[in-house]
Amino acid sequence: MAGNYANEIMKRVAAIDIGTNTILMVIAECTAESVFHFLHEEHSIARLGNKVDSNHTILPDSIERVEEILQKYTATARKFNVNEIVACGTSVFRDAANREEVVEYFYQKFGISIRILSGDEEGRLTYIGALIGWWNSNNDDVAVIDIGGGSTELSFGKGLNYIGSASINIGAVRITERILKSSPPSPSAIEEAIYEINNHLLQLPSLSAKTKFVGVAGTLTTLASYVQKLRSFEKEKVHKFLLTREQVENSFQELKRLSLVELHQIQSINPKRADIIVAGILILRQIMEKYNVSKILVSTQGLRYGIAYEALKL
Repeated sequence: MAGNYANEIMKRVAAIDIGTNTILMVIAECTAESVFHFLHEEHSIARLGNKVDSNHTILPDSIERVEEILQKYTATARKFNVNEIVACGTSVFRDAANREEVVEYFYQKFGISIRILSGDEEGRLTYIGALIGWWNSNNDDVAVIDIGGGSTELSFGKGLNYIGSASINIGAVRITERILKSSPPSPSAIEEAIYEINNHLLQLPSLSAKTKFVGVAGTLTTLASYVQKLRSFEKEKVHKFLLTREQVENSFQELKRLSLVELHQIQSINPKRADIIVAGILILRQIMEKYNVSKILVSTQGLRYGIAYEALKL
C-alpha cells in the first residue's frame, strides 16, 4: 500500500491507546503533502483496570498482560520502520495510585513514554480520531460517544471541528465490577445500574436536537457485529454501520438474560468482553434515552487515530 508514495513519506508513527479494558494500536504515516494513511491496526483485551475501581491499584498480573501485548506491538512497529511510538493512558491511569510506577516500568522495559490523558484531552483526541478520513460535512452538529472500561466521554463539535467534551466516571468494567457482578444480572442489579448511570449522565451537557451521534470503542463495534450476526469482526461491515435505538434495546433485552457460558458461545462477542458487554450496552441505552437519539453511526476509529493524527501533523 505504501509503495506508491514511499519517497514522499515524511513521518510514520505507531499510536497506542492503553485503556482500562483494551490496548489498541494503529500505524499511520503522513506524506509531504500532508496526506494521512493508516496502514495497520492491532486490537487486544488486557483488562489493565481489573479491580482498580475498588483498590485504586494496577495489579501485577494486569501489568504482565499489558507487557506481553506491548512486546508484540513494539515488534510490529519496528517492522513498519516507524519514526516514533506514541502511547497514551486513559481512565485506568487517572484512577490508579501507582500510575507513576507503572508508567516508569513500561518506559524502562520498552522506552515508551506513556502520556496520561485528562478526560478533556481524551475527548478531544477521540473526537478527531473517530471522524478523520470519512466525515465530509463541517455543517453538522456531531457528538462522539466513547464508552470505555472505566469512563465514558462525550465529545461534540461542528463537523471535523472539535468544540468541547465531558468525561464521566462510568464505564463497562466499572459498572460490572460495582453492580452487574453476575451473568445474568438480577433485575434489582439492573435497576441499580440504571440509577447509577443516570446520575452520572446528569453531568453531560445539553445538545442540539439536530446533533448526529457517532459511537466508538468495543461496546459499539461489538453491537454492530452482534446485530448483523457476524461470525467474526469485519471492519468493512462495522465501520459506519447505522445502529438504531430499537436494535440497542432488543440486544440489551436478549443479552441480559444470558449466562456467561451462553455469552461466550456468541461468535460476534469477543470472549474477553462477554462479562462486560451488558454493562456497556446499558450505558449506551441510557445515553440514547437521555438525548432521545434514534440512531447512532458506529466508527471503528477513535482515540488511537487522534493520537496518530496529532503526532503526524507537520
